[in-house]
Amino acid sequence: MKNTRKYLALMLAMLMCLCLAACGDGDNGGGESSTPESFEGLVKEAQLASNYSMYFGTWQDGAGRKLVIGANDAGDEVRFTLYTGDENEIEASGFIQAVADYSADYFYNEHDGIAHHSWFDDDGTLNVDYFGAFTRGGDDGEPAPADAYSLAGIWYLDGDENAESSLQISMDGNWMLYETHDGAISLIDSGTVSATDDETVFYAVSEQFDDVSYDFTLAGSDTLYWGGEYDCYMKAA
Repeated sequence: MKNTRKYLALMLAMLMCLCLAACGDGDNGGGESSTPESFEGLVKEAQLASNYSMYFGTWQDGAGRKLVIGANDAGDEVRFTLYTGDENEIEASGFIQAVADYSADYFYNEHDGIAHHSWFDDDGTLNVDYFGAFTRGGDDGEPAPADAYSLAGIWYLDGDENAESSLQISMDGNWMLYETHDGAISLIDSGTVSATDDETVFYAVSEQFDDVSYDFTLAGSDTLYWGGEYDCYMKAA
């Protein structure tokens, strides 16, 4: 009887070791929690649930290909178009969407029905699986003006990331004003930034409404005052 108990104890110990080994293999072997480089079957969300202003603008790779990213007119989708370098033909296009299951953003190419993982390097290079690596540039391929670098980013009303209002300015001088209600993000207005002789004063000219522009003042690297009410917008720390 004593030998039988020892034998059972040994068998239980071996089974536990096998279970632990199997769990370890699942964590390191690219299980469901891993981030795939690409996949099919991405379902488009009806409304934007994340901010994508870090992508907005024009990007280029070493071969002269151009990647243009921005929100659509309705403000419910962030679109991208990848142009070839030689003849400026469209190579890929689609929308960008955050996938919560993988804690990552994906470029969904409507030409092949595949979602491609995207990420940024420490130097700001944008990588998109299969598409390649891209660096920021203006519409003509030249670096954006210095003013754009100081303005670019996401600005939150009173510096609160959970505020109902946020302002997104891209490297190429495009801006978008959003409001968030019940978790849904709506585009209120958008346009281009125009500088004045004063290096701290700018105009946000609307492209959605005729003869509408908003003056705003840059009060520092992370603070600006917007419009006639001089609402305070700040970049997140």
